[in-house]
Amino acid sequence: QERLIRILASVGIAITLWFMVNGNADMLITQDFNSIPITLTNVEALTEKNLVLADDKNYYLNLQVKGTDKNLRNVNMKEVTAEVDLSDIDEKGTYDLDVEVKGLANSVIISSMNPTSLAIEVDNIIKEALDVVVLLEGKPANDLSVISAKSQEQVEVEGPEESIARIDKITTTVDVSGLESDTTRHLEVAAYDATGNPITDLEIL
Repeated sequence: QERLIRILASVGIAITLWFMVNGNADMLITQDFNSIPITLTNVEALTEKNLVLADDKNYYLNLQVKGTDKNLRNVNMKEVTAEVDLSDIDEKGTYDLDVEVKGLANSVIISSMNPTSLAIEVDNIIKEALDVVVLLEGKPANDLSVISAKSQEQVEVEGPEESIARIDKITTTVDVSGLESDTTRHLEVAAYDATGNPITDLEIL
């Protein structure tokens, strides 16, 4: 009887070990995939509605997925994308939009993702005509001096409403070194805020 008990115990241990070994094949584990670029889709739809992104920056997703070891090894991260759709935005404001993950096989599941949504701020695109301040550098020839330096026309500035509101002045600099007579120059201009920093997200026509 004691021998029978030992045999049954051995069989029981063997069966338990067999389940443990074979169960590992189906055991769910987690794996992290970090810094997946988030693509903003239908950005061109904003332009058609005279809207523009207030912040043109890059976004990234950290993803944790769960599945069997075999299925996780079969995940091809080149096929996995993260997207935020802007097509439903119709007016200026801040929108909390969901991040959608595509290209992930059905054999694995998402256990966590960060961020799950993005706060997207959009602004109106407006145009405004502004005067140009002409700055001088250098010295004319023959002890001459410049008595007037003016832009003959305004410039049309196009861009986000908030950025245009920050404009303190539109300037251009002309080098008058060696000039001997009245001269017309075609120059590039730039926009600056009140602290003297350039405003770069504008188009100056």
